[in-house]
Amino acid sequence: MPIHTTLTDLFASQHLDGVMVATPNSLHVENGLDCVEHSVPVLVEQPIANSVEEAIRLAEAASAANVPLLVGHHRRHSLILAKAREIVQGGSLGQVVAVVGSSPVL
Repeated sequence: MPIHTTLTDLFASQHLDGVMVATPNSLHVENGLDCVEHSVPVLVEQPIANSVEEAIRLAEAASAANVPLLVGHHRRHSLILAKAREIVQGGSLGQVVAVVGSSPVL
């Protein structure tokens, strides 16, 4: 499998059906825009950007170019996290000051 140091090199070497951007958060918009510029559908891991303005910039660029853009937010609909949220909001735990956790994709 060839190694590429930039997305531009990758796009120049082969046709891609899509790209998953899982880089440091500060590079999400830059990498997403590179994909859009090359008409390559992109899934960007969350957060999509470090600011609302940058997120809007990427979303508008993808929309204008008609390039599919998706944010990787696979835990949003987790049944386990929904139940945890219900318990916390129900108040039976008292005042919750911090939570650390994740759930498997169901």
